Amino acid sequence: MAIKGLTDRNMAFPQIGNIRKGGKKGEHAPGRDLTFFRVEIDERETETAALFLKAYGDKPTDINIVLPFNEIERCWDPFCEAYVAGRMVARSDGENFLFKVSLTTGEVEVQDGVSTKDGKPVPHKEILGKVGKTDIKCRPVGRLKVIIPELRRAAYFVVHTTSVIDVRNISEQLAAIKSVNGGQIVGVPLVLRRRPQMVSCPDLDNPGKKVRREKWMLSIEADPKWMALKLSAMDRAALPAGFTQAPLEIEEDIDAEWTPDQGAPTEDAFPEEAVTQPVLPEQTAAPEQPEAPPAAEDAFTGHTVETPEPEKLDPTTRPYEPEQLQAALKQTAGQLEQAGTHTFPKDRQKVVGVLQKALVDSAPNKQGVEDNRHLLVGWLTSEPSVMKLGDATINALLKWLAPDENWNASGTAKTEALAALAEAKRSVQQPAV
Repeated sequence: MAIKGLTDRNMAFPQIGNIRKGGKKGEHAPGRDLTFFRVEIDERETETAALFLKAYGDKPTDINIVLPFNEIERCWDPFCEAYVAGRMVARSDGENFLFKVSLTTGEVEVQDGVSTKDGKPVPHKEILGKVGKTDIKCRPVGRLKVIIPELRRAAYFVVHTTSVIDVRNISEQLAAIKSVNGGQIVGVPLVLRRRPQMVSCPDLDNPGKKVRREKWMLSIEADPKWMALKLSAMDRAALPAGFTQAPLEIEEDIDAEWTPDQGAPTEDAFPEEAVTQPVLPEQTAAPEQPEAPPAAEDAFTGHTVETPEPEKLDPTTRPYEPEQLQAALKQTAGQLEQAGTHTFPKDRQKVVGVLQKALVDSAPNKQGVEDNRHLLVGWLTSEPSVMKLGDATINALLKWLAPDENWNASGTAKTEALAALAEAKRSVQQPAV
C-alpha cells in the first residue's frame, strides 16, 4: 500500500548536476555572463565528470540532450520568483502568486495559490516591496530537466536561466518540437545551444535608458539528422491521393550520406544555372593561353557547359533510345560531379517516388513495381539501390525525370523509362513490358 502524499508521487530520476549560463557568484555580485555552459557535476560523480569532459570539453556551447518525461511541465519549470538573502520569498505564474511571504514579518501570506487569510487568489505584481533601499522584484526563472545521452545515466541535470528571452524561447521551442512530433517529446534527440543575440539591456551609465548588447542566449533544437528524417516522413504523409497505388519505399540506409552541415532540404536545392553556365564569346581564352576544352551540352536541356564529353547528345531528339538515355545520364552526372553537388534524403526519396509513379502500370502489384524500379535503376546506373547512388547521379536522375510538384515525371521521361525498362528486361532475358 502507498503512503498517501509520500510514496504515491510521480516517478522521478535523481539529479546529478546543474548547467548554468554565468560564472560563479562573487561575495556581493552575480557571476559574469559566459559564452559557454558552466556545468557543475556532483563531486561524487567522478566517472560521470570524466565522461562529460571527454565528450564536450570544459567550455561546451552545444550539448546533446533528451527530456526525461513526455509532459513539458514535468521537465520545464518557468516561474517568476523573488529572493532575499538566498531565500525564495515569492513565486508567481505571471497572473497570480503561488507562494509569497511577508517581507516584514516573514509569515507565509500565499500558499498553494491562495491567500492564507481568505483563501482567494492574490494577483501577481512585479515589485513586492523594499528591503532596506533595494526593490525586491519577481523576475523570470527557468529550470529545465535534461538527460545527457553520452553519460549513459538515468539521471538528469537542471539547466538554469533567469532571462525572459530564454524562458520565452524554450517554452515556444519545446511546444513546437512536440507539435511536429505528434505530441511526443520524450526521447526526441535535442541539442541545447548557446548562441549570440543582440538584446535590449539597461544602460548602467544612464539609468532609465537602454542599449543593445550581445548576449549568449539559450536555444533548443531537434537533432539535424532526426529532423531530416522527420521532415521526410511528413513529406510522405502529405503525398497526393493518386500516389497510393504504389507507396513510396524508404530503404533502411536512407541517411547513409546525410551530414548535419548540409542544411535543411529544399524543393530546388540545385538550380539549373549552377551547372549550365553558357560560355560567352569574351570568355574564350587568348591564343597564347592553353586551348580550352571543347564545350558540351546538357543532355536534357541543351544548355552549354564547360565540361568536355566524348559523346554529344542532342536533347531535341528526345525521347532517347535506351542506350542514349544511359549515355545522357552518365554525361549529366559527370558534369554535376565536376560542378560539385550534393543531395538530401528528400532528393533520394523523390527519385524513388517519381519512378514508382512512372512505372505504376508496369506490373500488377506493388512488389512488381518495386522490382521493376530496381531493375531499371540498376540498368541505367549499375547500382539498383537509389540510396546507394552518388549525389551527382541522384541529381542527374532528377534532371532527367523533371518531376512536377505532385511527383509526376515528364511525359518524355516516362516514355524513356518504360523503353529502358523493356531493354533492361531483355538484357536479363525477361519478357519485355
